[in-house]
Amino acid sequence: MLTVQNNAIDRALRLLDAVGCKYGVVTPDGRTFGALPAQPPAPPSRPRKRRPATNFRQTGYSQKLRQMQVGDVERFFPPTGASAQQMQKTIHGTCCRLWGKGSFTTAVIKGAVEVLRMA
Repeated sequence: MLTVQNNAIDRALRLLDAVGCKYGVVTPDGRTFGALPAQPPAPPSRPRKRRPATNFRQTGYSQKLRQMQVGDVERFFPPTGASAQQMQKTIHGTCCRLWGKGSFTTAVIKGAVEVLRMA
């Protein structure tokens, strides 16, 4: 380790000692400091949120989007069990990937998602 790094670690350890903290530190080169057992941090494990399957691929929206020309308007209806807002987010991502930001606009109107390609 570089001298600057060693100095920073020494300052941090002195500060922890002065405050009265218990600690365990492992440096990148393997040196350990402190009274607590020093262990590398475990990766956080949190349960994944399970979203309901919306299966927008069955609607065929991506194929219709690829075929759209400048000035075209398409209306997409979400499948059963999905909201129009969920479908709008999915369509928005696909449009960004295909044409880029600012080249289209989307709106939710009466439970359907409308897409206008502008550029």
